[in-house]
Amino acid sequence: MIKKRKIAIIGAGISGLSVGYYLKKNKNIDLDIFESTSIPGGVLSSERINDCVIEWGARGIRPSGKGEITLQIVKEIGIFNDLVFSSESSRKRYLYHNGKLNLVPFSIQSIIKSPYLKLIISSIFKDLLSKSVNSDESIYSFFERHIGQKSTNLFIDSLISGIWAGNIKTMSVKAAFPELKKREKKFGSIILSQLFANRSNTKSQFSKKITSKALFSFKNGMQDLCNGLSDKLVDNISYMSEVSDIKIDKKIKINVNNKDFFYDHVVSTIPSYSLSKIVDLKLSKILQQFNYSSIAVYNIIIPKNTFNFDGFGFLVPSSEKSIVLGVIANSNTFIEHSSKFFESYTIMLGGERYSYDFLSKIDIRKISLQFLKKVFKTEVIVKEDSLRIIRNAIPQYDLNHYKKINKLEKLNIKNFHIGGNYLSGVALKDIIFNSRELANKILFNC
Repeated sequence: MIKKRKIAIIGAGISGLSVGYYLKKNKNIDLDIFESTSIPGGVLSSERINDCVIEWGARGIRPSGKGEITLQIVKEIGIFNDLVFSSESSRKRYLYHNGKLNLVPFSIQSIIKSPYLKLIISSIFKDLLSKSVNSDESIYSFFERHIGQKSTNLFIDSLISGIWAGNIKTMSVKAAFPELKKREKKFGSIILSQLFANRSNTKSQFSKKITSKALFSFKNGMQDLCNGLSDKLVDNISYMSEVSDIKIDKKIKINVNNKDFFYDHVVSTIPSYSLSKIVDLKLSKILQQFNYSSIAVYNIIIPKNTFNFDGFGFLVPSSEKSIVLGVIANSNTFIEHSSKFFESYTIMLGGERYSYDFLSKIDIRKISLQFLKKVFKTEVIVKEDSLRIIRNAIPQYDLNHYKKINKLEKLNIKNFHIGGNYLSGVALKDIIFNSRELANKILFNC
């Protein structure tokens, strides 16, 4: 008989759950997952308030490309019938710029009608004449070279604020957009690289009707995915189980709730700042170098049609000097997430420019509602609301990002593995893809 290998996963967020899911497929694995809280999912969590679904983390996953890996999991764990797909209006994204909402072009027709038409044309010509740079550079430097300063400060600055709550002048383009940087080396132009690189000969196992959608979620929000995975791992997860110490040797000793356990392999999927507190000094010093931004997330339930707004949401460029990063019209995206009489909006504030302490001291509710009134020119009647200020919410991929990862790799620890969104991708489809790769690597080493 083949001896079962004992593996522990620290953290039952989406990274830990998906690594665990792939590991459990191997019958020769004895798996334990330790979660310090009472529920799975980590920052990926959903609530139903007044029969509207609100999200505290990501609100959906793109079904194309790597997103198909998540769709396959959804199918395997039996929650495919709980999927909901975004409406066509969710393709409309706006910028709040110069005191008004402006549609971000998403089709040829919308480009022609766009107030940004001249800017877009000049950006296209600049990109087609652009040459590649081999070395890493800031997101600002990369896009300024390709599409110009104005387009970068308007479109790219807003995009990075919306995804990372980050700063385009300090973040690494190679870390944040690795595929784009690779394609630039081959094609020079971003536009040409997108045109040619998007032609794939790989046949999708899912219909075009599914993969052509902008996003997918679930009837009760993204928490359904966490619950579905945790149900498959119910015999493996221990909740309210705090890991306070890790000793790495041939057998790794971890202390959980003041009890010692020994494993052949241990996987950490908790944030770098949490892991740094429970490992040896050499590893801890590297982990402490990863930076995060804090954000405030304010969810409101309001009467339907309060705002005459037809899109996914809008972002706010940093040039507007607003603490608001963006606003998401949740019920416009997934119609199933609204009720008969009410709909939900999410206001995101803070980011790299503001500390957690600053966010904790200001009146988030008042600032948010005043901002909405300014944008939509109407009073906001809030039926219910909920606010969270999330410390160290989103990792920041700075210009030294790959140097930090190289330092981790040089430690060459064969039986201790690190996963999570602070390494190589903050989008859910990237996190789940990377979790699958990590699980395969561990199984190979076993």
